[in-house]
Amino acid sequence: MELHWRPVGPEPAPTYWQRRAVVAVGVLLLLLLLLFLRAVLTSSDAGEERVAASGASPSPTVSSSAGSSGSPQPSASPGSTPCAPPALTA
Repeated sequence: MELHWRPVGPEPAPTYWQRRAVVAVGVLLLLLLLLFLRAVLTSSDAGEERVAASGASPSPTVSSSAGSSGSPQPSASPGSTPCAPPALTA
């Protein structure tokens, strides 16, 4: 199969090269998007597997520090429960 380095057709040669460049950039962007999605999905799966393997729950826990007076300190921020967005009125 022979490659056509010199475009043949009714359009000027730069038109064909611009089209080829647009297709090449599109293919590269698609590959980068697929690699990004794969990285995001595998990192979230690995985090869930580590939590499941350790037997810990993903919910906030209470821990105590050795230097304090023995009172437990919450590790989660106050108000960590999700709240519903306010209803919009017309």
